[in-house]
Amino acid sequence: MKKHHHFERRNTKAILISALAAATVVGFTGCANEGELPSMPMTTLESTYFTETQKSAEAFSAQTAQTSGAPLETTEQTLETTEQKPAATTAETSAETTTETVKPEPVVHTERTEEYEDISYDTRYEYSDRYYKGTLQTKQAGKKGTLLRVTVTTYEDGVALDASITETVIHEPVEKVIIVGTKETTTQTRLTVTENVIPYRTETQTDASRYDDERSVLQEGKDGYTEVVYLITYEKGVEVSRERISERVFDVQHEIVSVGTKPAWKETSETERTNTVPHKTEYIYDNTVTDGKRIVKTAGKDGYTENLYTVKYYRGKLSSKEFVKSTVYEPTTEVIIIGTKKEESFGLPFLANKGYTLTQDFGGSHYAMDFGVWYGDPILAVKSGTVIYAYDEGDFPKSDANWTYGTFVVIEHENGVRSLYAHLKSRTVKAGQKVTGGQVIGYSGNTGRVNPAPTASNPLAGTHLHFEIRVKRNGSYVKVDPKNYIPYK
Repeated sequence: MKKHHHFERRNTKAILISALAAATVVGFTGCANEGELPSMPMTTLESTYFTETQKSAEAFSAQTAQTSGAPLETTEQTLETTEQKPAATTAETSAETTTETVKPEPVVHTERTEEYEDISYDTRYEYSDRYYKGTLQTKQAGKKGTLLRVTVTTYEDGVALDASITETVIHEPVEKVIIVGTKETTTQTRLTVTENVIPYRTETQTDASRYDDERSVLQEGKDGYTEVVYLITYEKGVEVSRERISERVFDVQHEIVSVGTKPAWKETSETERTNTVPHKTEYIYDNTVTDGKRIVKTAGKDGYTENLYTVKYYRGKLSSKEFVKSTVYEPTTEVIIIGTKKEESFGLPFLANKGYTLTQDFGGSHYAMDFGVWYGDPILAVKSGTVIYAYDEGDFPKSDANWTYGTFVVIEHENGVRSLYAHLKSRTVKAGQKVTGGQVIGYSGNTGRVNPAPTASNPLAGTHLHFEIRVKRNGSYVKVDPKNYIPYK
């Protein structure tokens, strides 16, 4: 900021007096504000022309006094006297002076003075809920500004003709900022706290259908705990009281992890066959073997080259295959026995041309076939076999169920089939004896329990053949319908 001041020369004496006064008091004044403004250098220009100006003024006064013929008491009196003289007298005096005295060249010079002045700062208030009520915080300190005022005065013969004033702001003032707290001094808050924590554990379940490097979480684990809610009172940020207002209990939930048990990596040995050579076949015919039956005596094997590898699998997929060795196998001739013996079939347990009738069939609680064979007629083996039981009437007490058969024979045939012949008059074979199909093993009678029972008057009553077929099933023999084996229609 600059200001310029210009003065017009109106009255030499008045200007002289002002100049003398200015020359006498040259400097500046300022007021300090809170000690924040540093002392500034003060420039005081003592007028080097003060003496000359004073002399010029005295000379001018003396000259005027001589011209006018009045004594010179003071500068002010001289000025007043000059102003009161008539115009004619002044003109005459001037004419005389001009005629008598040569006026000197005017002396012109300038004087510069500097003044420093403080610029006051403003104060601004900000409100914040970060600070409690009644609290003042200085956010920014205030700082005064500085104004430099330079005055340049031009003098002629000691008289101020012109003054130029320039004002420059050297330092702008910095406002002071104060934060005023608005936060309540007493506050309350709800605080949730976890207490009595029970850590969860991990439970493992195995899964044979998954690989041993597979793992999955079936149920996430959660710690059990008590959740407590407190009401807390603070006084200027310091806790002064705590009230328990509620609580909830959360049960622990254990983690369940499924882990596979099937090996992800599997290493095995594998073979590959190459260069196959077909085997030969040899046939042997045997009349002790049932006609048409084929028995492999020696299994035939093709010749080949076998390559051995070490193979690794990952999750069922081939990972690597490493060759180990090769082995050559020669072909083996296959030997097959072919039976030529005609198959023996089951026959009837009696002579077929006798015309015997079936008195009781298989069914209900009767697990046999009863035939009305005449007393003393021959009873035949239905098929070749071995006699395993041969008993006579009286060999078993009546406490044993076998007594009901009287005299009876049991023959073991092939393929787990047995035949039983009961109520015989007599038997012609013994246990352990080999028999052929159609061979006489005994004679028909009425021993054991028969109906009607024989009497003295009718000793042949109840005569018949009780015939059974038994088949081995699940380790024991069961009675089956004989019609499925013997040719009886």
